[in-house]
Amino acid sequence: MYDNDTAIGSCGIHKRKSEFDGEEYILGGFGELAILPRNRGNGYGKVLTEKAIKKLYEINCDVACLCVDRKHNAYKLYQLLGYTFLQRDAYFIDALGKEKTNDSVMILGIKNKELADKISNTNYKFHYSKDKGYW
Repeated sequence: MYDNDTAIGSCGIHKRKSEFDGEEYILGGFGELAILPRNRGNGYGKVLTEKAIKKLYEINCDVACLCVDRKHNAYKLYQLLGYTFLQRDAYFIDALGKEKTNDSVMILGIKNKELADKISNTNYKFHYSKDKGYW
C-alpha cells in the first residue's frame, strides 16, 4: 500500500489445496499485514484487508482463514468484514512434520460460502493441509 510514492503498508496473500470432510477445495488467507506506525488509525488496515479478500476471490479461493491473537483488537475488524472464529482447534503440520493445533483461527467463505459454513458449524477436523506449515 502506498501513499503517493511512500510505502505505508503491506500484506501477503497465501493459498493452497486442502480437504475438508472428503471435499477438496482451495484455502486462502493473508498475513503479515502491517501498517507503518505513523499511518495507523486512519482506516488503512481495513482497506488492505478488503483488498486482500478481493484478491483471494480473484485467485479462486473457496474459503479463507487467518490466525488472530484474541488479545489484540484486530480480530474485531475481521469480524466486521465477515470472518468468524472457528469454535474448535485448527490443525497444521509444523516444520518438523508434527501435527499441531491453533485455537485462534477465523474463517470466511470466499467462493464457497456453504463449505465455510460447514467448516464453522460441524465438528469435523479442520486441517490446513497435509503439507508443512500453515501455507
